[in-house]
Amino acid sequence: MAKAPFGLGNTYAAELEGFYVPWQGATVPEPRIVYLDRALETLEGTTPLAQAYAGYQFGNFVPQL
Repeated sequence: MAKAPFGLGNTYAAELEGFYVPWQGATVPEPRIVYLDRALETLEGTTPLAQAYAGYQFGNFVPQL
């Protein structure tokens, strides 16, 4: 895991419980590297999470897009 060159805080995960779920990507049966972008690696001290998105689409409120 790469170490960030600056201080990181995860206030979203620490302070907004219920607005996200802890998330880890699914296991792939036969993984292979197609392209590796090292700049997008998970950094030390970070916590990956997934957020629900809600908003207006076509003039109507959609609670989860």
